[in-house]
Amino acid sequence: MLEEKKEQPERPTARRRKRRQRRGAKKAKKRKIIALSITGGVLLALLIFHASLERFFLRDFGECTTAQLTDKVAISDGKQNLKYRFQLEGDPQYGSFSSANMIEVVSNEICIVYLPALPFINRPIESFAYEDRNCFCNIP
Repeated sequence: MLEEKKEQPERPTARRRKRRQRRGAKKAKKRKIIALSITGGVLLALLIFHASLERFFLRDFGECTTAQLTDKVAISDGKQNLKYRFQLEGDPQYGSFSSANMIEVVSNEICIVYLPALPFINRPIESFAYEDRNCFCNIP
């Protein structure tokens, strides 16, 4: 009687295993490059549009308060750098702002807008266009 040979699955040879490993490594490398490219693109967009996003959030969700000037430095070409401090729930918060046009400072105080959730995001109200100003501080 003839016995039928059972077909056994073919074992992958060492060459086939290495080939599969290389293919898997190439796919993983492509996925990593794509993920890094997407992450880099998002970070680059945030860096480019940071000022616009900050202005949008401050304009729509910001609150006004007065801040004391700690330093005002006039830079060449009519530019200036302002450093200021304000109190928020007893904690001092600091900010600085560089402006291409001179902000007129009459007293030691300026009006600033800050985000209540992130008070380190703040800016003088004079840096906004007049139509974007939604609050005014009473500064003597």
